Amino acid sequence: MMEADELNPEHVAHYLQTHPDFFNYYDELLESLTLVQPTRGNVVSLVAKQLENFKNKQSKLESQLHYLVKIATENDLCASRMHQLTLVLLSSTNLESAIHSLKKVLSECFLIDFFALKIMQENSNVEVNEFFIAPGDKNIACLTVEFIHKKPRCGRLNVVQNKFLFAEHAPDVKSCAIIPILLPNLRALLVIGSRDENRFHYSMGNLFLTQLSEIVACRFATLLN
Repeated sequence: MMEADELNPEHVAHYLQTHPDFFNYYDELLESLTLVQPTRGNVVSLVAKQLENFKNKQSKLESQLHYLVKIATENDLCASRMHQLTLVLLSSTNLESAIHSLKKVLSECFLIDFFALKIMQENSNVEVNEFFIAPGDKNIACLTVEFIHKKPRCGRLNVVQNKFLFAEHAPDVKSCAIIPILLPNLRALLVIGSRDENRFHYSMGNLFLTQLSEIVACRFATLLN
């Protein structure tokens, strides 16, 4: 049997951990035990301390719940917007209307400030000529790096890219979502920009952007053919 002088705080803590019902039999101890608040210097009962801990845990759980509800709401909204975008693209009968609808939905539903699209192939349709870039155009070089990883990313364009894609609006574009559109018969770059430098932060995930690129790629490829 352990001698009294052999007891130490670790033994007491271990005993209480292994006997969580201890205070059910000695509940009078709860009111007599006190704790000194390190930062306040005042003495509180163990019951008061337990109540404070419970309230703190409850507050953290409520914050986590509010965060999860916010994320769920944002995901639902994003899914609804993606559905609307898909419908307008499917209803487009030519490339001109598809590009116009894409730009309109991104602006009105996703609240983007700037839109740029470059399809890298020859084009004979003057109505959409501004969205094409010939394979031999020297400006392709500044965009090539965006196709290396084949995945969308958020962040900022370099000065040359920004100027080429957004022209006189380049100084106002503070952050971008850069979306490569790649199929065997289609190579294009879609860039959506914002005046807010934190709107498209480099640490953001790219699931939505990947879905967007796949939808646009499939519809554009069909219309181009």
